[in-house]
Amino acid sequence: MKPYSITYNLELGPNGEWGPNFLFIVKRGQLQFPVAVDFSRMLVTKWERIGHLNEKELEQITLRIGVERILKMLAAGDVPQETEKTKRIFVTPDNGIELDTYRQKACKFQSSISAGLICEIAVKDDELNSETCQPICDECGIPDSRVLCSHLSHPESYSSAPSRKRMISGGLCERNEDPGDTTNCWPRHNRCWELLYKPPEVAKQIPSDLSERVVDEIDFLNLAFIKVYESKILDVPLAGSIGSLYGSCSTREEFIFKVQVVADLINKLSPPKDLLKRKLSKDELKKNKKGLDQLGVFLDKFFSGSSSSSICSLKAIKRVRNDFPAHSGTEKKVLEEFEILDIPYPVFDYQKSWERVLFVFWSSLRDLRRLIMSGAE
Repeated sequence: MKPYSITYNLELGPNGEWGPNFLFIVKRGQLQFPVAVDFSRMLVTKWERIGHLNEKELEQITLRIGVERILKMLAAGDVPQETEKTKRIFVTPDNGIELDTYRQKACKFQSSISAGLICEIAVKDDELNSETCQPICDECGIPDSRVLCSHLSHPESYSSAPSRKRMISGGLCERNEDPGDTTNCWPRHNRCWELLYKPPEVAKQIPSDLSERVVDEIDFLNLAFIKVYESKILDVPLAGSIGSLYGSCSTREEFIFKVQVVADLINKLSPPKDLLKRKLSKDELKKNKKGLDQLGVFLDKFFSGSSSSSICSLKAIKRVRNDFPAHSGTEKKVLEEFEILDIPYPVFDYQKSWERVLFVFWSSLRDLRRLIMSGAE
C-alpha cells in the first residue's frame, strides 16, 4: 500500500485558544484530511516550569509528540471516513508523557559501540574520527529523526576537535531542493517538509471457512445492534444473497458478480430511519443520505472515529464494484481501491482476490460488531 504523506500547514500559528496548536495535512490516494494537534496550556506551563524550557525547546518537544501521535493514529487505522474532515488530537496532563523522553534528541544516524557513540555520517577527515556523545548530538544542527523530512538523504557532518562540536555540512534532497545545513528540514520551517509513513503490515490469515464466518457475522452484528439499539442493522434474505458468497472464483466474470453481491449487502448496512432521526440532526441526515455514510456518522457520533477504518474498507469494496474492470480514466482509481483492500493489481488470481474481498468484508463487520458491543458494556 502507498505510504501516508504528512505535511505541515505553515499558515496556522503555533498557539490556539486552548494552547499550542499545530495543523498537519495527511494524504493517501484520494483521502486527504487535516490533523490538528492541540496541547493543553496547563501541561505546557508545567513543562516550562519543571523543565526550564525556552521557546525553541518547547516547539521541538511539542512537535515531536505531535508527529508521534499522528503516526500512532495512522498505525491504528483511526482516520476520518470523510476527506477534509479535521481529526483532532488533544495532548493533556492525563496522557502520562515523560518530558525527558522527548527532550533528548533522537538521531537515526547515530550508532553505538562499546566505547561510546559513533556518528555514521561523519566526513572521512573528521577531526573527532566519527566519535560523538549525546550532548554533542543534541547541539548538532540536523533535526530530530522523529520529525526529520523523509526526502533528506546523504547528510554529512564534520567536527571541530578543539570546540568538541559537530556540524552538518550539507546533504541531498529527493525533491531536488537545497537542504543547506539541514537545520530547517523539520515542520514549521520549510514548506517542502514531508514525512512519509507506511503503517506496519499485520499478517492476515484468511480462514478456510470464510463464507460461513461472513454468514455468522451478519447474524452476530444484527444481534449486537438489537441488544444496544433494539433494532437490526442488516436485513437481508440470507438464502438468496448469501448463497453467492460460497463456491470458487476462477474468472473475471465470477469475481465481478461476487463483488456485486458483497456490495449489495454493504448497501443494506444502515441503522433504521426512526433511530437515525432520533440520534442525528437534520443537517447530518441531509449531508449523508446513503446508508453506509449514515452508519459512519451515526457510529462516529458515539464512538469518536473508531469505525473509520471499517467504513473506509467497506466503501472501497463498493467502489471496486463500480470501477472494475478499469477503463480509460479509471485506472488510477481502481489501483487506489485495490491498494486499500491489499489486493495485487492487475488481477491474475481471481480466487485469492475474491478471498481477500470476502476477508475485508468479514473483518469489517466483526470490528463494527465489537465496537457496537462496547457500547453495551
